[in-house]
Amino acid sequence: MDGRTPSPWKKPIPPGWALDDSGEPTTDPDVAMKHRLLSPLGGTRELGGHKGYGLGVMVDILSGILPGAVYGDLFERSNRRERRIQDVGHCFVALDPARFRPLEEFKRDMDDMFDSLKASTRAEGQTRVYIAGEPEAECEARRRREGIPLAPALVARCNDIAASLGIARLA
Repeated sequence: MDGRTPSPWKKPIPPGWALDDSGEPTTDPDVAMKHRLLSPLGGTRELGGHKGYGLGVMVDILSGILPGAVYGDLFERSNRRERRIQDVGHCFVALDPARFRPLEEFKRDMDDMFDSLKASTRAEGQTRVYIAGEPEAECEARRRREGIPLAPALVARCNDIAASLGIARLA
């Protein structure tokens, strides 16, 4: 022995666990640790598909069964299609991060996580990496500045209605 600690990453990882820098599956643990690109949930049990399945079931429980709405394949198994009853349910959860840890630390770590996500290698053909809600927030800001685009046919129809009512036209 030369006194060095052997790398714990010498054993290949199971296929499908991680991706290399070009988005291809890798079994090389060093590549997996370097790029930290994990495969998404879903697929086979070996790839964690049971976790995606479990998350899906939890969503059905919280958004379907809990509020008394449709869940799973209930819409297809019942007469709701004929009755035209959707019964769409929702579940809203509010967490107070300050109950778990100091808020400043939470915000610092969230900023770090977002910075890390945005610094990820972009998928081919993409100009940037978005975080959840970012495209919607940018769209809202743009529409507040520039207005909401309306189809010319809609504007014409609204103007016809306005004229018939004797009120101001949209444009």
